[in-house]
Amino acid sequence: MISVSIDVVIPSYRVDEQYLLPILQLNVPDNAVVKFYLVIDNPNVTIPPDILSIVDNESIFLIINERNIGAASTRNAGINAGKSDWILFLDDDIVIEPNLLSVYRDAILKHSTEIGFIGLVNFNEPANSFDKAVQASGSIDIFSVAARRPSFAWGATANMIVNRAAMGHIRFDKIFPKNGGAEDIDFFLTVRQQNQFKNYLSLPQAAVTHPWWGLGKPNFKRSFRYGRGSGVLYKKKPAYTYYDFLNTAEILFIILTVLLISAIIPKFSVTSILLFTVGLLIIEFIANAIQSLKRKSGLNLLTVFYLMLLRLSYQFGLLFQNLSYIRITAIGLRFNDDGSMKKTRFYRANSYKIVKWVLYPVLIYLLIRLKPD
Repeated sequence: MISVSIDVVIPSYRVDEQYLLPILQLNVPDNAVVKFYLVIDNPNVTIPPDILSIVDNESIFLIINERNIGAASTRNAGINAGKSDWILFLDDDIVIEPNLLSVYRDAILKHSTEIGFIGLVNFNEPANSFDKAVQASGSIDIFSVAARRPSFAWGATANMIVNRAAMGHIRFDKIFPKNGGAEDIDFFLTVRQQNQFKNYLSLPQAAVTHPWWGLGKPNFKRSFRYGRGSGVLYKKKPAYTYYDFLNTAEILFIILTVLLISAIIPKFSVTSILLFTVGLLIIEFIANAIQSLKRKSGLNLLTVFYLMLLRLSYQFGLLFQNLSYIRITAIGLRFNDDGSMKKTRFYRANSYKIVKWVLYPVLIYLLIRLKPD
């Protein structure tokens, strides 16, 4: 009988045993050799005794980084520590099903030539306004892609397995934000590109549950970091990029530039610019309200406000990264995260975009009629 070998790589900073112990004690199915690599990226953390007691350096290994090296390098440490034919990436805060490894083993035996499989990551129903906003933003759509697509160009490292032979010498690139942001997209797209652009098969039966971050406490650092990571991705993989209409952050940047010019050249009306800025933010709120309704998150004002801030924080993160590279030409640049290389995407409209670009001319018309001094 053919035996399947799997390295389970779990990067961790928090080292929360309520999540980690069930992962490290997963049922290992017949005809499978499984090794677990728990890689700690926090040298100052206290390792729980229950975890230390099961580390045997035969099937369960504990690696503690000498310093905080970030998500990408930590995953690489786990990859390099093992030699199995398949590498399963799991987050350190997921709730797993006991049969997870059996599902992956069966898929590997049936489709041994695939480059990898995308597992399903479920979230519970959001219980507060911020979590509803996160859901409505679309930022967690990739976690459930296995339930919506038979295959896809990449998946979330919360629950995804890759063929080591297909991966070869490719590793996660540490130029991305230290705490994570687009390094997974870059990694999986690079592996896919190396394998004649073959997609990863979806495996919705391999399901885990991911808790909401921060117990509903509003936090916009993550979306800002994701925006910065996207800026790195755009620069590293230009073949996947295209130009689209400017987003709100980019327009506000241009407005700020015009305001600075208006301080020198009096013919610019500061009042008009400020009124346009206020109108721009009102339109952004309206567009997000419609997006919230469309995604069945309701029309709660606080949810819509959080959704708007999540979008803006992502957009400003992207803008910040582009400006840090002094890439003015990257303003308006977007990324085909479906793995395609189409250059013309203006026709790819959505409700969020349509609302904004219908209301922008209305705003300009009103400002012209008002003729503010």
